[in-house]
Amino acid sequence: MIGVNEMNVKDFIQILETYDPEMLVVMSSDSEGNNYSPFSDFDEGYYIPYSTYSGEMYFDQNLEEEPDEYDVDEIRQEQRALVLFPIN
Repeated sequence: MIGVNEMNVKDFIQILETYDPEMLVVMSSDSEGNNYSPFSDFDEGYYIPYSTYSGEMYFDQNLEEEPDEYDVDEIRQEQRALVLFPIN
């Protein structure tokens, strides 16, 4: 397993280019590999970390549809992140 704490899209692309483009992408449900699921979808939004290993995502659609629920200006100052979702 590749031991990377944080990765940006550029680094991810470089790693992916070393693999067969027809290979199935499977995601682990946790860092210990207790469960696996095929990669299904992705989105991008604002990532606000709670710690070095966990945090919360805020997506543009939610911020636009429910602006009174969030401090939108503060959230939009946070780091943008790409989120990968498993099939289940």
